[in-house]
Amino acid sequence: MNHLRTWFATAWQRLIAVQARDEEEARLGRLFNTMMVISLGIVVSLSIDFLLLQPLGLVGASLSWTAAAFPLAFIPLSVFCLVQARRGHIRSMILLYVWVNLLAIGAAVWLFEGVYSPAWVLFIWTVTVAGILLTPASSLWITGGVLAYFVLLWCLTKAHFYTPPLTFGLAGREFVNMSVLLIMLVSTVGLLTYLNMRSLRQALGNLRTEIAGRKRTEESLRQSEERFRGIFEHVNDIIYTVEADGTFSSISPSCERMLGWQPDEWTGHPFAQIVHPDDLPRMQELFQRVHAGRALPVFEVRILTKAGGYLASEIAATPIHRDHAIVILGVVRDITERRQAEAARQVNELRLQLAIRCGHLGVWDLDLIDHTAYRSLEHDRIFGYQSLLPQWTLEMFLEHVVPEERIEVSRLFNQAVANQSDWNFECRIRRIDGEVRWILANGSHQRDPTGLTRRMIGIVQDITERKQAEDQIRQLNEELDAKVKQRTQQLLQAQDELLRKEKLAVLGQVAGSVGHELRNPLGVMSNAVYFLQTVLTGADDSVKEYLNIIRSEIADSERIVSDLLDSVRTKPPQPETVGVVEMIEQTLGKLTLPSSVTVTLDIPEKLAPLRVDAMQIQQVLRNLIGNALEAMPQGGTLELGATENRPAGSVAISVRDSGTGMTPEVLAKLFQPLFTTKARGIGLGLVVVKNLVQANGGSVQVASVAGKGSLFTVTLPSDSAGPAATAEGAVHA
Repeated sequence: MNHLRTWFATAWQRLIAVQARDEEEARLGRLFNTMMVISLGIVVSLSIDFLLLQPLGLVGASLSWTAAAFPLAFIPLSVFCLVQARRGHIRSMILLYVWVNLLAIGAAVWLFEGVYSPAWVLFIWTVTVAGILLTPASSLWITGGVLAYFVLLWCLTKAHFYTPPLTFGLAGREFVNMSVLLIMLVSTVGLLTYLNMRSLRQALGNLRTEIAGRKRTEESLRQSEERFRGIFEHVNDIIYTVEADGTFSSISPSCERMLGWQPDEWTGHPFAQIVHPDDLPRMQELFQRVHAGRALPVFEVRILTKAGGYLASEIAATPIHRDHAIVILGVVRDITERRQAEAARQVNELRLQLAIRCGHLGVWDLDLIDHTAYRSLEHDRIFGYQSLLPQWTLEMFLEHVVPEERIEVSRLFNQAVANQSDWNFECRIRRIDGEVRWILANGSHQRDPTGLTRRMIGIVQDITERKQAEDQIRQLNEELDAKVKQRTQQLLQAQDELLRKEKLAVLGQVAGSVGHELRNPLGVMSNAVYFLQTVLTGADDSVKEYLNIIRSEIADSERIVSDLLDSVRTKPPQPETVGVVEMIEQTLGKLTLPSSVTVTLDIPEKLAPLRVDAMQIQQVLRNLIGNALEAMPQGGTLELGATENRPAGSVAISVRDSGTGMTPEVLAKLFQPLFTTKARGIGLGLVVVKNLVQANGGSVQVASVAGKGSLFTVTLPSDSAGPAATAEGAVHA
C-alpha cells in the first residue's frame, strides 16, 4: 500500500511539474495543472450525466448526445493547457482557459434552457479558477459579468424576444440541475479543501522549520557564548566593556597577567583613573566620539600597572547598542615587544644606511617584467649622474657596460632569471662623462606573497680603486717573484762559488806538498829517460817506443801537477803585448793534432794585439783545444776564430768543436773543481782556464748542444795602443 502511495505521489508530481523562471511561477503552474486535471474530471462527469438522460427516458437521443458532446469539447482544451503549462506558458494558458470557459458556458446557457439552464452552476468553477490563479478582482469582474448576462436573458425572456432553442423538459431539467450542482459542489469544495489543507501543511512545515531554526540559533548562540567566554577568560589581550558613564562593566582575567590588577579591582571604576595623564585628553575625546556613534581607529595609550609603571598598549574599540544605550567593547593589546622590535628595526635601518653611505653602495630594485628599476642616489652617481634620473631600465644599464663585456653580463642576467639564482658579476662601465670604471654588482630574487618571483634587489659598488690596487699588488708580486728568483740565483751562484772556494782551499792545502813531493821524482825520471834515449841510440824500436811512452806519461803527470798548483794559486800575470795569430800558432805547434780532425782558422785582418800574460793564455788555449780534441774521438772539425770589440777594448777568441757536446746539467757544473766527465781526468782543466782568464782581466763563456758540439769564447783585453796586425798577420784557413 505504501509502495502504491509513493508511486502515485511521484506520478502526480511529474504530471503537474512545469518549467518556470522562479519558485513563485512554478507554484502557480503546478496549481493550474492540478485544476486542469480536475477540469478533465468535471467534463467527463458532465458528459456521462448527459448520456444518462436517454436511458432514463427523460429526453430524446439527439438531445442527450448533443448535451454530452458539449462538455467533451473541453477535454482537448484542458489537455492542451496542461501540456503548454508544463512547457512554461503558464499565464497565457490561464487566460486562455478562463475566457474559453466563459464563452463556452455562456453559449451552453443560451442554447439549453436559457434563464433556467443548469449551465449557470458551471460559472462557479470559472470564478473559482480566476480568483485563485489570476486575482481576486478578476473573480469579481467575472461574477458581475455573469449576473449581467443573467439579467439580460431574463429581460429578453420576459419580453418574449428570446426562447431557448433546446429544453430538457421539467423532469430532465431537475435531473440535470441536481447532478450538475452536485458535480460542481464536489469539485469546487474538493479543490478548496485541497488548497486549504496544503496551505495548512505548508504552515505547519514552516512552523516546524522555524522552531528547528530557533533551536539551532539558540544552540549556536549558546556555543558562541561559550566560545566568547573561553576567549574572554583565556585570551592574552584584555577585553573590556565601558558603560555610558565611563566606568568598566567587565574586564577579562588577562588584566592580571598584563597589568597585575584583579578584574574586580577596576570593575565599576572610571577608565580615566588608569590612563596616563598625558594620554587622558585624547582618550576622553575618543570616548565622546564613540558615544556619538562614530567608529574609532586603533590608537595607542599608556595604561597604569599595579607596580606603578605604565604599559604601552594598543586599543581597538567599537560601540554596541544595548537597551537604548551605547556600550563600548574594546580590546587592549600589549605592544611593548613590538615597540622594542620597531626600535631595533630603526637602529638596523640606520646602521644599514650608514653602511651604504660609508661603503658608497648603490641600491637598486629591478622589476623583472618591464625591466624598470628603483635606485638610490649613490647608484646613479656611480654611473656619472649628479642627480637621480627620472627613469632607469636594465637596457640603460647595459648601454653603460663596455661593448666587449656587454654580452657576458646580459648572459649572466638571463641565466640568473632562468635559474632564479643570484646575479653576481664584475665588469667595466663607461660613465656618462666617458670615464671607464670597474663595478661590482650583486642581486637576489624577491618573491611576492603568491610565491612568484617578480623583482630582483641588489647593490652596485665602484671597485675601480680596488682593481687598481689589485693590479699594483699583482705587478709588485711579479717584481717580487723576479727579484726572489734573481736573488735565489745569486745565492745559488754564491753557494757554488763558496763550494768552489772550499774545494780550492782543500786543494791548496794538498797542492803544496803534493807538488813538491811529485815534481822532484818526476824531474829525476825525466832526466833518466833523456839519458837513456841519449845512450841507447842504437836500441830497437820497442825500447824507443817504451821510452817515449814513459816520457809522455811524465809530461802528463807534470801537467796535472801544474794544473793542480795553478787551480789553487794562480801566479800574478805578467802582461805583455802579444798578437792573437802568433799565440794561436804557437799553441797549435805544441799540440799533436790527429789526422781525423780538420782545423779552420777565422781571424780578421788588422786585429788588435792582446795585453795579457802570453804563457798563461797559451795554457788556456791549450786546455780548451785539448778538450775539443778529446770531444771528437772519431774526428771532426775544430774552428778557431777571433773578433774585436773596439768600443769595449777587447778581443774574443772562440774555440768550436763538432764533438759530442754537453747537456745542460753538465754545463751547470762545468767550472766546478774536480768535476769531470772524462775517464782520465781530475776536473781541474777548466778551473785553471777560468782562473787564468779572470787573472788577465777577461771572461770565458760556453755554449753547447748535446750531439752537436761546444763553443768556448774567451774575451780578453786588447792593447789598442799597440801595433795593429798587418795584412800578412791575418790568418784564414
